[in-house]
Amino acid sequence: MSPLQFAHNLVSAVKKKFEPVFFNNKPSQLSWGQAKYHKHLDDVTPKNIRIDGVSFIYEHRHSLFHTYEEIFVREIYRFEAASANPLIIDCGANIGLSILYFKKIYPAARVIGFEPDPHNFHLLQKNLLQNPTLNVSVDLIKKALWTNNNGISFQAEGSEGSKVNEQNTAGSTWVETQDLNELLEGFDYVDFLKVDIEGAENQVIPAAKDQLHKVKNMFLEYHGKTDQLNQLNRLLNLIGEMGFSVYMTTADDSIQQPFVQKHSKNNFDVQLNIFCFRP
Repeated sequence: MSPLQFAHNLVSAVKKKFEPVFFNNKPSQLSWGQAKYHKHLDDVTPKNIRIDGVSFIYEHRHSLFHTYEEIFVREIYRFEAASANPLIIDCGANIGLSILYFKKIYPAARVIGFEPDPHNFHLLQKNLLQNPTLNVSVDLIKKALWTNNNGISFQAEGSEGSKVNEQNTAGSTWVETQDLNELLEGFDYVDFLKVDIEGAENQVIPAAKDQLHKVKNMFLEYHGKTDQLNQLNRLLNLIGEMGFSVYMTTADDSIQQPFVQKHSKNNFDVQLNIFCFRP
């Protein structure tokens, strides 16, 4: 390689380092150098990154970039509120990206966020505290959404996979719970209900059916196995009975060859994003 070609390649590499990362063909304030640096970090140590004016403390790098693109770039939770200060209930808030997004599009919104995993909840609190302009009218509650307020066994993994564990297997811990039906009784109207609770939706949503008429928009992530078709049908029929229209996409392609594999190695074979809205 000639000195001239070497110099050209060097300049190109330096320029590339500072070029913005494109998410879904949209430029961001994150440079390629920053993205590459963060993508090579570990998944244990808490790290801080700022993207387009919002600061995030995180541990799992791939989860952060995937969730950021889904929520902030593709804006899968975007909805049209009836007022400037909608009521949003976030069940399964994780480390707070969804709440930060809601407050970015509706600064005057009241947001109630539930996250039972102690580790996730700690990061959730930190993420709201380091974004003070978005940390207004936000209530964070360290409880799991369930069918009663009696508490339940919970498998805390410090990740998006933390979930209710009714079998109370080894390694589980006991957490406080919030009855969704009772929670909704306290409101006349809910603009947006987000339910991403790793399988517990199959019990929680049917138990809250008497109050779902108050909800205008609902995002529901369904979790199940390939042989649990009746469970999915019951949930979809209930949603239809409540007057919702529905659009669905896959949340995770965990089985690449369904006719061969039948089941995945994960907790759930089928994960669906179910967007429920009123005509």
